[in-house]
Amino acid sequence: MTGTQADRELMIRMATIDDLDPLVQLFDIANHGDVRRVLTEQAKDGESWIELCKARMAPPHSEIHPGKAGVAVVDGEIAGALFFFHLKHVANPPDIASLPLYARPFMALRNLAPEGLFLRDMAIFSAYRGLGLATRLLDHAIMAGRMAGLKHTMAVVHETNALLLEHYYKRGMKVMARHKVLSHVQHSPESDWLLLQLDAPD
Repeated sequence: MTGTQADRELMIRMATIDDLDPLVQLFDIANHGDVRRVLTEQAKDGESWIELCKARMAPPHSEIHPGKAGVAVVDGEIAGALFFFHLKHVANPPDIASLPLYARPFMALRNLAPEGLFLRDMAIFSAYRGLGLATRLLDHAIMAGRMAGLKHTMAVVHETNALLLEHYYKRGMKVMARHKVLSHVQHSPESDWLLLQLDAPD
C-alpha cells in the first residue's frame, strides 16, 4: 500500500456481520497472536481457530460482536478495527478464580471500572499504519460513548503497549489501577496490566 492520508479514501463506520473475516484477523493482532494460540488449543478435530472465533463473535450478546466494533475503511478495504461497548455492572460477576490465569488481571481491573464506555481491542493492519486510523477510531468510539450519555471511558492495557498508551494518554486517560500479570507467555512476570480512565467534561 502506498499513498498518504490526503490521497486515500478513508471512512469510519460500525462493522457488520459481513466483516467477520477481517475482524477475526484484527482481533488476533490486537492480542499479539494469543487468540490464535488459545483457540487452536480449544478447537475440535477439523475445526480451525478462525471458524471458532467467528462462532464466538457472531452472537449479538458477544463483546466482540461486529456491531460493537468501529472499522476504518481505506479505499474500500477494512484496514483496522476498535471493539468498544457500554460496560454495565452485573450483580453477580464471574468468579475470577474460575478464569484462565492470563485472563484474571484483565477481568479484575475491568471489575474496578465504573459504568461507561469500555475500549476493548484495537488493531490496524500493517499495510495501513501511518494514516492516522487509530486516532480516528478512538475519536469515533469516545464520541459515540458521550453521545450515549456515558460519563467515563475506560481501557485495560499492558504497560508495554507503548503505542496504544500514547494514544490514550493524549486523550487525557489516566492510570487508575494496576495488576501484575499472572501468565507470562507474552509479558514479563514483573510487569503490570493498567486500568485507564477518562471522564467526560462537565
